[in-house]
Amino acid sequence: MLQNLPQQIFIYGSPIIDNTVWEHLTENHRVQTFQTDNIYQLQQYSLEITPQILIFNISDAASLVALKQTLTRLKTTPLIILLSPPIEISHLPPVAHHLHHPVNLAELTEIIESYSLGHHQHDALLLDSPNKNFNPLKQKLLQAGYSVFETHTVAAAQLYLQKNTTHAVLIEYMPQFIAGRHYLQHERIFYVDRQQDITEISKFLH
Repeated sequence: MLQNLPQQIFIYGSPIIDNTVWEHLTENHRVQTFQTDNIYQLQQYSLEITPQILIFNISDAASLVALKQTLTRLKTTPLIILLSPPIEISHLPPVAHHLHHPVNLAELTEIIESYSLGHHQHDALLLDSPNKNFNPLKQKLLQAGYSVFETHTVAAAQLYLQKNTTHAVLIEYMPQFIAGRHYLQHERIFYVDRQQDITEISKFLH
């Protein structure tokens, strides 16, 4: 489902990324993008063509409800990148990346390119549960100078590993990830927690 070509990226909400980024993706890498502010149009279009990636810009409670309604209409679940105000949102659908406004455009661009173009290399792939606060483990790794690609679903981690390389896969020890770990193909996979000391981990990040 996530490897269909050309890859379809649907965006709901106001323009977020510079048009030159989309032009680069669509012209050189068989990526097709569709963007709209009309939820009905998004839902109708999604019935005809299922997106591999859905970027959903949450502006209020109604737009969150619209997202859930859109997902129930799809035959398969796309990889979801959620952009929302810096407030707690409960009952989230399966979200691969949850970014808060103001959105870091460099981070968002890197995420999109990793899934659509690939060929990125990070010291660690971190699979953890979404949280409005920063993950202390991720912060320790970044402060130590390591590059980290963080995602929140096993499907997203699978897609990342198909198209990119990393020295180690770090999986938060949570029930939703324990079974999914067996679907990830990598020689260095470690369970971690948010307060993890990185001394031992550092040995495998070079």
